Amino acid sequence: MIGYLSFTFGDIPDLPNICISSMVFLGFSGVVLVVLSILGSIGLLSFLKFKSTSILLKVMPSLVLAVGLDNMYLLFEAVKKVPLESSLEERISDALYRVGPLMLLASFSQIIAFAIGALIPKPTCLVFSLCAALAVALLFVLQGTAFISSIVLVIDHWRAEDNPPSSGMNSNSEAGFLDLLMRETYAPFLGRRMVKVIVIVLFLAFALVSLIPINLYLADIWGTALMNIVIALGAIFIVSLIITFSFWISGFIFLVLLMIVIDLMGIMAILKFGLKISLNEFSTMNLTLSIGIAVQFCVHIVYSFLVRHGDKYQRMQETLGTVGVSVFSEITSMKMIPLLVLIFLRSEVIEIYFLGMYMVLVVVALMHGLVFLPVLLSVFSPAASAGTAALESSQSGSPTRLSIRKRC
Repeated sequence: MIGYLSFTFGDIPDLPNICISSMVFLGFSGVVLVVLSILGSIGLLSFLKFKSTSILLKVMPSLVLAVGLDNMYLLFEAVKKVPLESSLEERISDALYRVGPLMLLASFSQIIAFAIGALIPKPTCLVFSLCAALAVALLFVLQGTAFISSIVLVIDHWRAEDNPPSSGMNSNSEAGFLDLLMRETYAPFLGRRMVKVIVIVLFLAFALVSLIPINLYLADIWGTALMNIVIALGAIFIVSLIITFSFWISGFIFLVLLMIVIDLMGIMAILKFGLKISLNEFSTMNLTLSIGIAVQFCVHIVYSFLVRHGDKYQRMQETLGTVGVSVFSEITSMKMIPLLVLIFLRSEVIEIYFLGMYMVLVVVALMHGLVFLPVLLSVFSPAASAGTAALESSQSGSPTRLSIRKRC
């Protein structure tokens, strides 16, 4: 896992100084923080007389790493974009201004969704949901303190050696293949009027079709699933509105999350006869948890699109060419790889109700985050405001601090 995190941050180790100069140090720090957050949440629940379960101990590390790695990656990339001549204090300050709102929104949404899963009247689900919520909360605190200190140590070593890695600090190399593919090929294709119409019609049609088996599916259990989903979506909308001061951002996030959950439930209903995914306490809990996981896939796209200048097509092209690449990498590697570890646990309950559902969620979130959401924004989003902070300055390394202007 340490090697995986090191690869995610990206660097070729400097063997004589591998403990500090390479991403191995950050990878090790990230794993330690995940372990500490899980141990802290389990310890607190034990103090409150809650008993841990085998499912919790087996699944929680992969789940917390999958949802927590995104903030670590965002924080590290934000620090790298600040000019090397800036002081360490300026680096950390500007990095937190760049990604702090996104980290706060994603983490709070996850904490809320995970905590709402505790409403399910089953001890195993109650303990699992509470532990997940506490672990994410502790990890968020540790990321903003201990992990950012680890980044400072690595960057301070680079500055002292005057030899930043070629893949890292303020590299002016040409955009990678995936960046160019997103910007020059995928965005123009998605920007065609007929393609937009087809995408919107297909996604709305699939959501409507998913409602048909859901009606039959919900008959198997009480309305806990629907109640938890409504509470989680409503709470995330309110939190998003408080943090961003934007009905547009909150509304787009709410709509996409709603469609993801509807599609996920529809697919579950279809797979009920194949993979035997029944709507029981475990699947109901994971439906609620999926809202917290999926929020990361749409927050970055919506935020980036709405703070950019230019017409809607230009904003979609720039968003897909920059943030879209990060979201794709996040979904395919930062989410899938930690969750695939669950395959080796050889538990039917874990394989069906955790690994199976999470993999379906990753695919559904990928389609909504990189296909439906960009089209939705390019058609229905408000015009760019002159008072919106220029995101381009953050990409060029300028210490301009981002802000979101109220758009309603």
